[in-house]
This record gives sequence, C-alpha cells and structure tokens, in this order.
Amino acid sequence: MAVVNRLQLTKVEHQRHLSEELNTFMKSWGRAWESADTVKFMSYYSHDFINGDGMNYQAFKRQKERVNSGKKFIRVKIENPAILLPQENGGQIAIVRFMQIYRSNNFESDSKKLFYLKKGPAGWQIIGESRL
Repeated sequence: MAVVNRLQLTKVEHQRHLSEELNTFMKSWGRAWESADTVKFMSYYSHDFINGDGMNYQAFKRQKERVNSGKKFIRVKIENPAILLPQENGGQIAIVRFMQIYRSNNFESDSKKLFYLKKGPAGWQIIGESRL
C-alpha cells in the first residue's frame, strides 16, 4: 500500500528509462560485490550511507574489507526488484525492494532488502540499506 498527498503521472517512456537505469545500477552493484574489489564496491555507496544496524559508511567499508578478505568467491543474485520513486523528490530518490541471494565459499544467505538510493551528479548511490 502506498499513501500519497497527490498523484503525478509520468510518461511511460520516462518510467521505462528510470526502471532501466535503476536495474542497471543494481546489476552493476552486484557485479562490483562479486569482484571482491572493495574500492569498486564502495563506490556505489554515498559517504552519507547508514545501514539498518546504524553502521555508517566508514564502519561498513571496514566490515566489507575484513569479510571480503576471507572470500575465495562471491556470487550475488538480485531477484524480484520493485522500485518506488517518491514524487516529492523529483525522481532523485528511489527505494528498491529485492531478494538478495548471496553465496560465497564460507557463507550463504537469502534475504529481503531495501535500498534507499539518491541520484547526484555522479549518478545513483546507496544512502541507506535495511533488511526486511
């Protein structure tokens, strides 16, 4: 259910473009994680990032560096992405709900997640993340 103060319709072409843009971002994020290149992976995150556990960008980066150092491989699959673009932010904020299928040599996890994205001059970046 979505509750809004006003409804603003956009052209199907614009909706399709935003959907493709955000799906491309999500696939690129997954490939960056699979590469185990923490610098590349963290480029998808805003320096203002906070996750659902209250971990900021720097703490999250340190955790990923530590965890990824013990990985022989990482596989990330994104399933059933659903995108919400709050109208009051002019298409500059997006919320993506998805199922994350994660596999590595020493850990497996299937989890529902929410990403909060913000579009800036350099494109989309993750500003928040939480598990459902």
